[in-house]
Amino acid sequence: MIKRKTKIVATLGPATDTPERIKELIAAGVDVFRLNLSHGTRADHKRRIDTVRDVSAGFMRQVAILMDIQGPKIRIGKVQEGGVLLKEGSVITITNEDMIGNEEVVPTTYRGLPEDLSAGDRVLIDDGLLELKVDSVSGSEVRCIVVYGGLLKDHKGINLPGVDVSAPAFTEKDRGDVDFGVGEEVDFFALSFVRTVGDIKQLRDYLEGRGSRTPILSKIETDTAIKNLDGIVTNSDGVMVARGDLGVELSAEDVPILQKQIIEMARKAGKPVITATQMLDSMMVSPRPTRAEASDVANAVFDGTDAVMLSGETASGKYPVKSVEMMGRIIDKAEGVVVKKQEFIRRNMETRSSVTEAVAFAALAAAGEISAKAIVVFTLSGSTAYLISRLRPKATIICFTPSEVTGKKLALYWGLSSFFIQFGSVGDELISQGESRLLELGLVKKGDHIVMVSGSSSGISGATNMMRITTCSGLTA
Repeated sequence: MIKRKTKIVATLGPATDTPERIKELIAAGVDVFRLNLSHGTRADHKRRIDTVRDVSAGFMRQVAILMDIQGPKIRIGKVQEGGVLLKEGSVITITNEDMIGNEEVVPTTYRGLPEDLSAGDRVLIDDGLLELKVDSVSGSEVRCIVVYGGLLKDHKGINLPGVDVSAPAFTEKDRGDVDFGVGEEVDFFALSFVRTVGDIKQLRDYLEGRGSRTPILSKIETDTAIKNLDGIVTNSDGVMVARGDLGVELSAEDVPILQKQIIEMARKAGKPVITATQMLDSMMVSPRPTRAEASDVANAVFDGTDAVMLSGETASGKYPVKSVEMMGRIIDKAEGVVVKKQEFIRRNMETRSSVTEAVAFAALAAAGEISAKAIVVFTLSGSTAYLISRLRPKATIICFTPSEVTGKKLALYWGLSSFFIQFGSVGDELISQGESRLLELGLVKKGDHIVMVSGSSSGISGATNMMRITTCSGLTA
């Protein structure tokens, strides 16, 4: 049983395509696997989904699948010989017409680029390694001056900081990918380049039209998203701090502050948050991270993130398993020194307007007073478990649910470990059933204090109204 509470998300790719490697990743501590729909075919991702489910069935804990849809990624088209050299001070024209680029004119995959840009706008290419300044726009062409030059390669990404891009956040390709994901019953969708609440609503409506209520995680990676952050967090099921594009769209020095603000806002709203991008980037080629990377992971834990994510490190790096193991060790150390006083938590989470919220706060207080071994939550929808996770108790949080869908969702939340149990009874019988299961799983022993949270009506979502303190008898039913 993994004791750390911050979860690990790992991206699958060519470096982690075999059942053996996926098994090693789960054993190393992966809680959620990410499928990056910007790369690979649906057949590739179908194979990965099947493998994760087959392999994870042999483990005691739940492992979820997150499908990250591409969104409106703006890219350079094809250029001569795979790349052309741009010199500082030179003129380069970007066109939305189909052609092979050269040192004077290069194509873009985004037809609306000339309409979105105007003189003075910045155009960043290849994660900001190249910078252009728009001189003028005419018809299908954008004339630019090279500010910072370098080798411009095929298909490199374009960022337009401060520009209100008109491209839809949910594209035709995304629709096909979402249909595929719904059919495969993935556990989460990540929506790329979210700018407004309307972007989330568009995906939500599309999912509902297909009978799906799959949670939506909004990726915060644009200046516009920061401006609309409150509404985006409120209307999402969770968020991802996508620091790669965010660090290109905004100044690098702004990203650490924004990371803290986004995490705090998500915590207050009771939404899970993933901190992502370049966390252990040097482990793409090195068996050890830099000291700065170790500090970066630890600081995300200190900030209160629910999960940290590995991208290229596990998708295409040389040391995917070592990367997960290292991340787990850094998290363990960081969690060992994090002190979160309950008074601080309560000041930042004042709302206790429902019976369920009152029970969650009572469970937190009771667990602290008696040094409980665990807080045990019987949950159908997961909502009570989410509330308790949000409060960050010192005690282990163990969730019993009859729903496989709920169990997988819980895999992303801080501190939650879920196990399957049928709710065939209520009250004393359900408590006894839970205690027996805890002993069977080896999660508690005789004499341990446990705080039990459940509803008086079995099988009714949102009916949590009971908190009980019990001492484990050591007798199984």
